[in-house]
Amino acid sequence: LPHILALGDRFQMQQVIVQCETHLISPTTFSMAEKLQMSDRYRLEKLKDHCLLSCSTALEIGTLESTPEYANFSADMKAAICDRVLKLVTMEAKGGVADNSGDGNAVYINLKVAGYNSDMDVVKFRLKYETSMGKLKRSYAERIGVPVTSIRFLFDGRRINNDDTAMSLEMEDDDVIEVYREQPGGAEDFHHDFLF
Repeated sequence: LPHILALGDRFQMQQVIVQCETHLISPTTFSMAEKLQMSDRYRLEKLKDHCLLSCSTALEIGTLESTPEYANFSADMKAAICDRVLKLVTMEAKGGVADNSGDGNAVYINLKVAGYNSDMDVVKFRLKYETSMGKLKRSYAERIGVPVTSIRFLFDGRRINNDDTAMSLEMEDDDVIEVYREQPGGAEDFHHDFLF
C-alpha cells in the first residue's frame, strides 16, 4: 500500500490516493504511527483525523513519540499530535471520568440538550465519548414524547448525524446540543416533472 500511495502521488492520481486513504482508515495491519507517517507524507487529512480521534487517552497518543516513525513526522504533524494530547488531558481533567466498571478505558462526558420546548428544562445526559449520537437522539425523543424524525439536533451550528460521537464532534463537558422541530416542506419535498 505505501508503494501504491507513492505512485499515486508521483503521477498525481487522486482517485488512487483516495482509495488508499479509505483502505487505511478501515482496520489494517499498519500501526497508528505508520498510518500517521503516510498521512503526513501524502497529505491524507481524513486518515490523520481518524488516527488522532481514535486515541481515547493522552497516554495512548503520547506513546507515538517513542516510535521510529515519529522522528520523520513534519512539524505540522507533531503539532497536531500535541494539540490532541492537550485536548485529551484537558478533557480528562475537566470531566471526562474514567469508568471503573467493565470497560476501564471508557471516558464519559456530560452534555445538555435544550431548545425543543421553551417551557421544558434542559435535559442532561452522561455518555461515553464513543457513544453514537443516534442513541442520545432516540433517548431525548423518547423522553419528550415525540418521534425522533420530527426533530433535528445541532452542535456549533452543524447538524448532528446518528453516527457522530462526542469525540468526533470534539465536544467538551457541559456543551449544549440545540434541538429544533423539523420543518415540513423544503427542497427535498419538491418533486415536479416539467414537460416541454
